[in-house]
Amino acid sequence: MRTTIAKLTAAAALTGFAVFAGAGVASAHTHCAPPHGAYTVGGDAESMTQNAGAVGGDATADGDGWAAAVGGDAESMCGDAFAVGGDAAGGGMDAGAVGGDAMGG
Repeated sequence: MRTTIAKLTAAAALTGFAVFAGAGVASAHTHCAPPHGAYTVGGDAESMTQNAGAVGGDATADGDGWAAAVGGDAESMCGDAFAVGGDAAGGGMDAGAVGGDAMGG
């Protein structure tokens, strides 16, 4: 009986720890009305006027362009930014990075 209670208590404690450890891993924040917004899976996404999407990375869409990141970071100010395993920043033109860095200025 004690062993069963101890196992259940340990399982509950580990489950609770996993829930709290995973909290805050992904966040999405948007300032615009649908259909635009911020979408994320295991990353951070923030959109001001267009769409931002992140899968295991960070995406920020501040201006008129969209930002998408998969395992990397993408930030768009006026141009679109797309990053896969790298970093991309779209300043005035579009930027795309796959396994490296790119800036569209």
